[in-house]
Amino acid sequence: MAYEHIRYLLRGRGIIISITLLFSLAGFIYSILQKKEYLSESEFIPPNLQKLPMQAGAAVIPGAAEDIAQVIAYLSSEQIRGKLVHLFRLVERYDIQEKSPRAKAKKIEALIDRNISISRTKAQTIRIKVYDLSPDTAYLMNQFLLQEAENFCRDIAKYQDYYEKSVASLDSLRAEMSALENKLSDFRFTYKVFTLSDAQEAPTQTAIQLMLRNPDALRQYDKVVSMETRLRRFQELYTRLYERVEVARVLLTTYPTLLIMVNPPYKPDFAERPRILRNTAIAGAIGLAFSVLVVIYLGMLGFFEEDFEEAEERELIAEKA
Repeated sequence: MAYEHIRYLLRGRGIIISITLLFSLAGFIYSILQKKEYLSESEFIPPNLQKLPMQAGAAVIPGAAEDIAQVIAYLSSEQIRGKLVHLFRLVERYDIQEKSPRAKAKKIEALIDRNISISRTKAQTIRIKVYDLSPDTAYLMNQFLLQEAENFCRDIAKYQDYYEKSVASLDSLRAEMSALENKLSDFRFTYKVFTLSDAQEAPTQTAIQLMLRNPDALRQYDKVVSMETRLRRFQELYTRLYERVEVARVLLTTYPTLLIMVNPPYKPDFAERPRILRNTAIAGAIGLAFSVLVVIYLGMLGFFEEDFEEAEERELIAEKA
């Protein structure tokens, strides 16, 4: 059987060569007609999302497989894809003109799947590969994805929430202190109440003596003392909260870089796609395989029988001669 196949291939070598050249030429022409695309790559290690640093300058612990999976899932989510389409105007850039929303969505999804790759490497890192018609846009899209990964990790650490809650607590305490100070001032003015803290100043001695003879002032004295005590405690708490807000502000503005960069993104200088030689070689290999199958099939159908008979006759004539 193998001998017969070899005979078919030898007899049909012209067909094999023709089909292979035809496929190679088609692959070459197709590659030339394609627009040039540039590749920007980056590679990083996400942090351990369960042990994120909570103070500036703290060490970042590299993440494990679970952390890598979470970051990849986030970067591959519909939310991030929607941002990419909107920010980089992919519909206009790639001239997607489908009128049906469903067809347009499928075309966009296929475009992103073809041009953006986010994968885990054997070294347990995340590699981002972005193709685009412009080297600048490919680089900016890569930077965008890295920033989104950073924001995802930072949101888990809740640096922004910590700062906002600290500021809200400080503002609430400031408002309460202001209300208490106004109320205390009204009591002092209305009832002419003086406390022991006022007695340290000599000019107030006479006023205190007058207050002691005023029944209304004496009835409000305990309330004023209580408000003064609360105000002092509020002032102490305000000092501590203000320090906490400053710590949160510094952490928010100088938080540690959570992504451990292995290869930072770069702006490419040379087009990565189409690879003309590779595409031509692949097309030729496909043509070769297809032509071999065609020739064997034709041989099994008896397409080369007349050629074989003529060859045998020529051999007999040559032997008799």
